[in-house]
Amino acid sequence: MRRKLVHAVTFGLFTLIIFVMFSVATDNLFASSTPYYTYTTDNEQGWIRTSDAYTPAGQVLSANGVEFKNPQYVYVDHEDYIYVTDSGWFKVFIFDKDLNYVDEIAYSDKDELNVEHGFIAVNSIFVTEDKVYVPDSFQKSIFIFDRDEVLNRAPSSFIWLDDVDGSETMNTGDVFYLSDDENDPIGTPVYEIDVVPTDGSLNSTVIFKDYDSKEEIFRKINFEEMFGKVVNGTTADFAGKTLFRHTLFQEKNKPIQTVTTPDHPVFIGDPEDPVSGYKFTPKKVAVDTRGNMYVVGAQSENGLIMLDSDGDYITFFGGNPIRMPLLDQIRALLLSEEQKDKLRTESNILVDYVSSVAIDEKGYVYTVTSTLEDDVIKKFNVSGTNFFSNDARGWVGAVDLWVGNYGNVLVIEEYGWINEYNADGELIFSFSVTDIGANRDGLLLNPTSIAADSRDRLFVVDRGNGFLQIYDPTEFTNSVHNAFQAYQDGDEELAKENWEFSLEYATVFDIAHEGIGDAFIRQDNYEEALYHFKLASYNDGISDAYWQIRQTWLEQNLETVILIFSILFLTRFIFKFVNKRTHFTKGFEELWVKIKKKNKTIRELTYIKHFLKHPLDGYYEIKRKAAVSVSTAGIIYFLLALVYIMYQTVTNVIFLADPNPNIMYELIILISILALWVVANYFVCLIRDGEGSFKNVFVATAMSLTPLLIVFPLITILSNVLTYQEAVFYNGPLTITYIWVAIYFFFMIKEIHNYEVGETFGVIGISLFTMLIMGIFLFVIYSIDTQIFTVTEQIARELIER
Repeated sequence: MRRKLVHAVTFGLFTLIIFVMFSVATDNLFASSTPYYTYTTDNEQGWIRTSDAYTPAGQVLSANGVEFKNPQYVYVDHEDYIYVTDSGWFKVFIFDKDLNYVDEIAYSDKDELNVEHGFIAVNSIFVTEDKVYVPDSFQKSIFIFDRDEVLNRAPSSFIWLDDVDGSETMNTGDVFYLSDDENDPIGTPVYEIDVVPTDGSLNSTVIFKDYDSKEEIFRKINFEEMFGKVVNGTTADFAGKTLFRHTLFQEKNKPIQTVTTPDHPVFIGDPEDPVSGYKFTPKKVAVDTRGNMYVVGAQSENGLIMLDSDGDYITFFGGNPIRMPLLDQIRALLLSEEQKDKLRTESNILVDYVSSVAIDEKGYVYTVTSTLEDDVIKKFNVSGTNFFSNDARGWVGAVDLWVGNYGNVLVIEEYGWINEYNADGELIFSFSVTDIGANRDGLLLNPTSIAADSRDRLFVVDRGNGFLQIYDPTEFTNSVHNAFQAYQDGDEELAKENWEFSLEYATVFDIAHEGIGDAFIRQDNYEEALYHFKLASYNDGISDAYWQIRQTWLEQNLETVILIFSILFLTRFIFKFVNKRTHFTKGFEELWVKIKKKNKTIRELTYIKHFLKHPLDGYYEIKRKAAVSVSTAGIIYFLLALVYIMYQTVTNVIFLADPNPNIMYELIILISILALWVVANYFVCLIRDGEGSFKNVFVATAMSLTPLLIVFPLITILSNVLTYQEAVFYNGPLTITYIWVAIYFFFMIKEIHNYEVGETFGVIGISLFTMLIMGIFLFVIYSIDTQIFTVTEQIARELIER
């Protein structure tokens, strides 16, 4: 016996090892060269691993030799110039498409009292073909620059510095030479400088003296304040000296327009109450083709602030509904306007402020909200209608988004997830680049902004590590993007080829099958389209393809269908007419009556017809005359189970919430609910002096569900010839049936237990509550039994081993 037991245990362990090895091998199907995994979604299985979508491609840590202090935002314009805002330096750094430093935007404007009216908090940036918009929440302004002037500031002259002490920094004794030549300095010195530390200032005073007379010409606290922007790095040999070239620009960056708090009653508020106006603290902005600005304000509870090109207020746009506790919502229905205002002040109202905004070429405005769990990303048209469904997958923490070249949307979350959606809000890729101490290229500590260029490279600002991270798209991602582009260009064949190529990287990739199906739709190949839509469980596509197939079939067979129905109708009419004259079915009718008299079960099953017509009489006869037995009620429950299985397996998938349900699990849940109802209702009515017995409740419940036996098979069959456009013919009968059954249940309790109407409602509520308590109790018992079984199993194994 012991030997058999050892063999059994050995065999079990061997099987377990093989299973684990197979599982590990299965998990490694997607080779990953990145320090993170990429996921996509499957309409049937949920989240699944897939091939890498983007791979790390380096980092930018500095601009022109100056390390970033506090990078916050990144933007890529239509010519692939990359703009990185740094609130630590109060600047915007500009790079070209090859990540070479180009220039910077720095704006300082101090008054006589040394109060800064230029950049203080460079929150973000937006660039159009001719303008650069830089919102500053501290200055409560949006500074607008001419893009061409920003990118092409021509130098007026060049200064060469003789670094006398060789420190490569500006110090006392250094000499400046003025030149009009970019390459060769002139031998005439212009200034000699003294650098004097200034008490209480971070900057030193620079005294510029005439080279010959040594007289002071002028002094400045900051060298850059005098000469504008300084570009270092070029050296030349002049008369045995190594000189450093400094490029002097004609003028510093100056805005062509500054948008401040709009002169509108909404923002001005009550003149007697200075804090009553709506706050204008712009953090991010997006601009449409007409110059209208969509501004994300700090704690702007009404959503985006929409301004025209002159900065005048238009309206609020794209706000999130205010969340109020349910009890307060109910109270608000009964209060006056003054009481509602007081309630809003006192209530624990949750405001979900918009986190970021983007806009595409067609004028759709996109927003993300970091505090929402659902409806995180939205796509608005000009009228404020959201085109993305509420179930667009996302998570709490979305801080920025970017609209790509194909209508695709990229979202970055503060917890490190990067999500890519298609133009319909369907998730394509998702990968987490959270740095948990691995310190590997591609992992981020505190991502705050995302952008993409024309080559689909991703640029992500990591404020935590102080750099700009770049990710390159893989061949897998390129095939998806090429499919998007081909579809937009009307090249269905090329789109289909790219989708099929993407399936070589991910065998389970619903969006590829959807794309192939869309291509077949455009090619009028609806059968193939339906096949791929079904593989993707894409209900909208299934409905559209089937509608076309059905339309084509009806056009070809409509005359035949009409002829068949006409023959059936005529046959029925002739049958009834002949039978009325000859009574040739009388023998069958008499035989059926005899069968019902002899067979109790058949007689009770046929009683369903009478019950459906006269339910009140039916409940009375069930209670007083035992019109239906327990065994027949059991058959009805069994038939209901069969009908439910038929409903789940035969109904058109577009009408099912879960196209692949676990039938056995669903049946167990259904049976459990019915059992809890029967028991709970019986005991509640027993306590409350109900007249019905347990048998009465069991049988009457079965009979109350009989409308489902009639309607469910019919709508199940009907669903297979319907599309979404005719959903009313499916949902209508289904809803009516549920109401029908609910009415039966009400009268069942009333008649079986002989209650008044008010008592009946009370008993129903108490029965449902009792079901809930019993369900929780059984779940706890099940959990305890499972733990007891586990402990007992472990003890048994210990005893066997010893």
